Amino acid sequence: MAEARTPRPLQVVSRMGALSTVAAGLVGAAAVATVGPPLAMGLSIWSGGSTEPVMPHLAYPLLWHALALALTAAGWVWSGRGGGARAELLLHGGAVAGVLVPIAALVRLVGAT
Repeated sequence: MAEARTPRPLQVVSRMGALSTVAAGLVGAAAVATVGPPLAMGLSIWSGGSTEPVMPHLAYPLLWHALALALTAAGWVWSGRGGGARAELLLHGGAVAGVLVPIAALVRLVGAT
């Protein structure tokens, strides 16, 4: 049985959504990599975890972010060649993982304050 193809307008909207999710992940990565430690200290004070936190020194997980971008790129190429639902899952799963990496890095920084 042949797999149903996604209509072209929906495929364009799907790819635009994935692209905007990747952009959000890159902006989050830039923010956490540059101002993550002071932001984590502020979040620690604001949440009541500590009144005098120390500056955390944790490296940003670039390897995990690169892996998420590679999964997104693989899903993009595969879905362009008619990969179907699995390619779309890879595309969007990688994009969402790219957004979750900066969030997880910030949570680690808050825990280290």
